[in-house]
Amino acid sequence: MFNATESIFIKPLVSVIVTSFKQSETIIQTLESILSQKCDFPFEIIIGDDCSTDRTRDICIDYQKRFPEIVRLLFHQENIGVAANFALSIQQAKGKYMAVCAADDFWHNPTKLQLQVDYLDKKQDYGLVYTDYNKLNVITNKTIKNYLEKSNKKIFEGSGLINNFFKGEVPALTLTVMFRKILFDKYVPAEDYVKYHFPSEDWITWLIISKYSKIGYLHVSTATYRYGHESLSNILQYEQIEKRYEKEHFMYKYLCDMFPDDLFYNELVYDRYVNNILLNLAYKKSDFNSATKYANQLKELGSDNFRIKMAQNLAFFHIFSFLKRIKRKLTTYQPYFANKMSYK
Repeated sequence: MFNATESIFIKPLVSVIVTSFKQSETIIQTLESILSQKCDFPFEIIIGDDCSTDRTRDICIDYQKRFPEIVRLLFHQENIGVAANFALSIQQAKGKYMAVCAADDFWHNPTKLQLQVDYLDKKQDYGLVYTDYNKLNVITNKTIKNYLEKSNKKIFEGSGLINNFFKGEVPALTLTVMFRKILFDKYVPAEDYVKYHFPSEDWITWLIISKYSKIGYLHVSTATYRYGHESLSNILQYEQIEKRYEKEHFMYKYLCDMFPDDLFYNELVYDRYVNNILLNLAYKKSDFNSATKYANQLKELGSDNFRIKMAQNLAFFHIFSFLKRIKRKLTTYQPYFANKMSYK
């Protein structure tokens, strides 16, 4: 059994990518959860820090000094964005298999790496495997265990999933994924992640890999996803969302151009998707003026539903907004990119 505290100088089988940006409050738990993995092979941890200005880098340096044979640091001197950080970190990796855990999440299952390596070793035609996960609300400190199982999420496995990924139907969260580096090196245009400043790293990568290999799923919860706080996947400002989705719109068309026989570029559907995100935020903020703005834009795009109608009347808006807040307390938010292109 490999122990992460042992000094080793052999090539790691797995490279764990930790992307960080001003996460000094959580990164210790992230790193400890990785170092606590129980497996019969060596692994390395590559921390790609995107120019943090808090104590994140000091913590990373401390861990590198404590575990010099395991922890490697990639510090960027200016903010390059999560996708570029991710791509450049993977290019530095020595492992056959890649696993990822952002510095605000952690792995609660100490056998995560072993389970996924065993799976990919056994199934050579599978390029990526993901798992169930827990969701931790950072505001209430409540955890939903085995989220995919309890929420009855449809699980997608096997081949031919590129369109399912494109539509956001595959619930493969970054912190649960392991994939083969050879597929990333061969098919993923990492230089474009840097060149075009893509706003996300995970969805586009899993989609590309799904074109060339089968996708697997393990019915076990291995990782804990923090939500409820403002983050890259939970932005709370309209302007930031609009800027993000301008970049994502480019990424969306980029993929359609990359796979013209598999994906269909539909600007109308995408614009509806973005305005629905903004309308949801307006309801979350109880912001009637913004809700009316985005509801009107949705009507111009040919959409018309109950949420849009409620945003046209001040009294109805506040009643509906109140009911949505109650519902949020009883349920959980959808994972990022859920039902990505399903809005009508």
